[in-house]
Amino acid sequence: MIMWDKDLKKFNVKYWLLGLYTLWTGLSACSNQTERSNSKILNALLKKDVPSINVHQLYLNPHYYLVLDAREEVEFNVSHLPGALLLGFENPNFAQLEGVKKNQPIAIYCSVGVRSEKITRKLREMGFQGVVNVEGSLFEWINQGYSIVDSTGQKTLNVHAYNPFWGRWIKNNQYLKIY
Repeated sequence: MIMWDKDLKKFNVKYWLLGLYTLWTGLSACSNQTERSNSKILNALLKKDVPSINVHQLYLNPHYYLVLDAREEVEFNVSHLPGALLLGFENPNFAQLEGVKKNQPIAIYCSVGVRSEKITRKLREMGFQGVVNVEGSLFEWINQGYSIVDSTGQKTLNVHAYNPFWGRWIKNNQYLKIY
């Protein structure tokens, strides 16, 4: 299921304009066109100036990385990658990194990769050399068919999509129940 929280909605002109663009391009019945418009939107938001890995690389090496979630607690509590720790975005909990060596491989994800790219950049500025952004993040993880877990560590089909605009990135129909 996809859900979002009114508390996370903030007026942001950039996202509002992107939302209008998405609505306009999303009216197409062709999923390939929708995927292309999604890619255009992500390309406009991502700087791609930090190292990254794809979800398959993370899936194959889950214990190699310290996996950090750059979403907010309400999103994390609904579902997250197995073994991930909550770092957050608005007020990141950098205490999670106490004792972590600067060369420790760290994989950061969020919903689609925008927030995690910003946190990856921040951690690299803080001296963490082994940090990478997970391309496509949680939604791509789901789209590839990999499992997610809830706050108790149990597999779940629930997803917090941040808001309806971002929820459209999830292609797997079993997650498309909004509550």
